[in-house]
Amino acid sequence: MLVVIAIIAILAGILLPTLSYAKTVAKKRVAKAEMSSLAAAIHQYEAEYNRMPASKDAEVSAQDPNSPDFTYGTVEMSGKVLASPEIVSYGNATYKSSNAELIAILRTGRLAVTPALAVIAEKRNPRNLVLFEAKTANSTTSPGIDPDGVLRDPWGNPYIISMNMNDKGQTIDGCYGVLRKSAPGDLGPEINAPVLIWSFGPDGKASMDPAVGINGGVNKDNILSWD
Repeated sequence: MLVVIAIIAILAGILLPTLSYAKTVAKKRVAKAEMSSLAAAIHQYEAEYNRMPASKDAEVSAQDPNSPDFTYGTVEMSGKVLASPEIVSYGNATYKSSNAELIAILRTGRLAVTPALAVIAEKRNPRNLVLFEAKTANSTTSPGIDPDGVLRDPWGNPYIISMNMNDKGQTIDGCYGVLRKSAPGDLGPEINAPVLIWSFGPDGKASMDPAVGINGGVNKDNILSWD
């Protein structure tokens, strides 16, 4: 009997890491698929309205020459911080928002989870086009669209989304713009894509510290739409 128990324990020790790895791989695939669907919805909105899906306040903020694009990061309109680090638009951001604003616009006012988001969605999506769907999350730490309207990745963290707002085709992300600018050789903060979407990845962490770098430390497992 003891021999059987010992064998089971050994097999469990072998299988559990394998199962954990498989789950991580599956979640990465889900994140990639969600980012792809979201990017497609953003491009469809742009084609319909000839502008990016952003509030008027976000558009005005992006007119600042120090912050020509807009990043839906980890700071709410109310100032509430959803995750660390505090990610906002690159440069002198005068308006801050999580992706809840974007998701509301893409899903129409009738599907918005708060009155404030409904007002923004009704103004910025007057044709009531439902361009994006995702499962509903029961808490603010679960994957899907949470009770506050934030789209969260498979590990429960908000997706970071940056959009080109000046028709240059290059976008500066609030986190990666800083990391690229400080990288050896000065890559420049811009990335050649009109929409950038990324996830904190399995460890649920990210860093804007130049010493950590673009692919080092906690940034190593970040999932990037442009990678």
